[in-house]
Amino acid sequence: FLAMVARGDSIEQYETVRVRKDGQSLQVSLTISPIRNEQGRVIGASRIVRDMTEKKRLQEQLRRTERLAELGTLASGMAHEIGTPMNVILGRAEHLMQRTTDEQAKKGLQIIVTQVERITKIMNQLLTLARRRPSEQRPADLRRTIDDCVEVLVERFQKHRVHVIKHYEADPPPALVDPDQMSQVLLNLLLNADHAMAKGGTLRLGLRSDGDRIILTVSDTGHGIPNHQQSKIFTPFFTTKEAGKGTGLGLSVVHGIIEEHQGTISVESEVGKGTTFTITVPTAKA
Repeated sequence: FLAMVARGDSIEQYETVRVRKDGQSLQVSLTISPIRNEQGRVIGASRIVRDMTEKKRLQEQLRRTERLAELGTLASGMAHEIGTPMNVILGRAEHLMQRTTDEQAKKGLQIIVTQVERITKIMNQLLTLARRRPSEQRPADLRRTIDDCVEVLVERFQKHRVHVIKHYEADPPPALVDPDQMSQVLLNLLLNADHAMAKGGTLRLGLRSDGDRIILTVSDTGHGIPNHQQSKIFTPFFTTKEAGKGTGLGLSVVHGIIEEHQGTISVESEVGKGTTFTITVPTAKA
């Protein structure tokens, strides 16, 4: 750049990344122009640095919205084309299971039922992601929502040797949320944590307030997520699980729900040590 300016050239809107003193990365656009004296000789340069972080964020949000719109059109068509024959297969398989006394045949039919239910679950996730109902937000105690979700999964946790520890603020203010949708968020995160701790581990759930925000943390001691994958985990169809084990839709649904609540969700992870998801949502007072 210095050589270009020295010979009288300009650099127009070159996009790059800079780091502030507090460590936060900024996406910026640089425009550098030569300064000349009366004889036309280059004696310096002027530099304009524009912070493009918010613009880039909005552009990415727009791209994501467009992708979801396309996904919605796809999911609506698939729900009918795939859902109807899947229901027929499921009904026939269950009917045959009741009529046969052959144990090997029953096992084979059970595999069919399990896989059809898995396909149905994927279709429901697609429809949830593409056509999520409007949230019905009201003041709610997130401690109760967390407790209910843990209770649903308590047998799974015991079977997989997952120890659950809760850290609640003594009397946190109510959050302004849709309790059903927040349950969906928590169940997704808790199941992901359970899958990450195949050999057992500790699941920590935290809840506290900070001004006009409620902060919820879900932390596991599982296998962790590599750095290069952490920025992609909320993208539809991206999954860190092996083939056949995940659809890459769960965290996309979670991200969409939290955004609709004017909240934030972030992830911190280290391979071999675990993962922490941090969610913030407004208090009812805010």
